[in-house]
Amino acid sequence: MVPLCVSQEGAISTHTGDIEFLMEGTISTLSGDIEFLMVGTISTLSGDIEFLMEGTISTLSGDIEFLMVGTISTLSGDVEFLMEGTLSTLTGEN
Repeated sequence: MVPLCVSQEGAISTHTGDIEFLMEGTISTLSGDIEFLMVGTISTLSGDIEFLMEGTISTLSGDIEFLMVGTISTLSGDVEFLMEGTLSTLTGEN
């Protein structure tokens, strides 16, 4: 099966703020691989949310890698977060 490749970039303006985003993806269901990158900025009345999501999922090999980085700016201050994970089920690593 031919992999599905998706690339999308855009900006959405609402009455509460703006949403800017970049999405990339590769999906190959027969091989079990999913690669994805998502970068975005959400501007609201109370502050901004910036985020980066990146992931690789390979179900046949049992590997899952994921990274999520973000900054939430509010009226009271900033919140920064980092989530990382590696799951390798065939080798028992998580």
